[in-house]
Amino acid sequence: MPKVSIIVPVYNAEKYLQECVESVLCQTLSDIELILVDDGSTDSSPALCDQYAVQDYRVKVIHKPNGRAASARNAGLRAASGEYVAFVDADDWISPDMYEKMLQTNADVTLCDYVRFQGEKQFPFTQPNVAAGFYNKAQIREIIYPHLVMDGIEYPITISNWALLIRREVIVKNRLSYREDIRISEDAPFGSEVLYCADSFAYLKGDQLYHYRMTEGSASRTYQPWWWDSSLKINEETENFFTKCADYDFTQQIKSNMFYLARAEIYYIMANSKLSREEQNNKIRAVMNHPRVIRMMKDFDVSPYPIQFKLLYWSIRYRSVALRRVVGYCSSITTLLRRIH
Repeated sequence: MPKVSIIVPVYNAEKYLQECVESVLCQTLSDIELILVDDGSTDSSPALCDQYAVQDYRVKVIHKPNGRAASARNAGLRAASGEYVAFVDADDWISPDMYEKMLQTNADVTLCDYVRFQGEKQFPFTQPNVAAGFYNKAQIREIIYPHLVMDGIEYPITISNWALLIRREVIVKNRLSYREDIRISEDAPFGSEVLYCADSFAYLKGDQLYHYRMTEGSASRTYQPWWWDSSLKINEETENFFTKCADYDFTQQIKSNMFYLARAEIYYIMANSKLSREEQNNKIRAVMNHPRVIRMMKDFDVSPYPIQFKLLYWSIRYRSVALRRVVGYCSSITTLLRRIH
């Protein structure tokens, strides 16, 4: 049994696949298996995957019809045999000692920092609200649970599943998997569920071991009409799992999750210059009037948040398109003034 199974979903990734695969196979930890999941690629990626399997016995290849990232990751999980599992996106790369360092924590779930790359620009990222170190189950409940589903009004620390090393037993024992009808941010509910089920957690703060390439046209950067449907399913999945948790009340975080997703959708609608003002307003109303949004926004406590977010909440809560636009204009003016000064 290998120590770590690294799952790489591959879809039309011929441009970056070599750099990604070589960064995995050149790990200082040699006791690994690399599972390349060809998700119905139409370029040379399938042939490249097969070539790597011939060259290195540690490489497994799965060819499947296109089902998107969640489906590919689930296929990789079913094939994995390692004590731990990890994920790498096919257009990214990892540091040579990433998994050797992460294994040293001996935690069920280990998180590292990462660097975003946009062309020649680098943007190091660290978790602002989490201290480095090892957390036992009691400490996870006390310190991590309050930020597990949502960190205030932002996504939680586990949103980027590729920055995690997960003991596979946690996934198998609790029958966790990616929900395959979620087409964007499928990481969010899965990562939170994994960490909830873990008995230990470690954070390697300052260790930027993962390198995330911000490519134009990627699913996470290019808005699509089906985003809203996936957003609703993310909140549905989050509610279904975390309302059953008896040891902590996640109600506020579940509502915060819906607030985050609704305001993001409205932002993208307002930023879509291809829509007329009337079309934008109709789409915004559709978001505000959705039964899940109405139910989640009821009794949502916004007292800890700045006035801008309170106004955003009230615009959604009372379904006021006009107020939402006023908040948007005020935000634009504030941003402009900051740039000037």
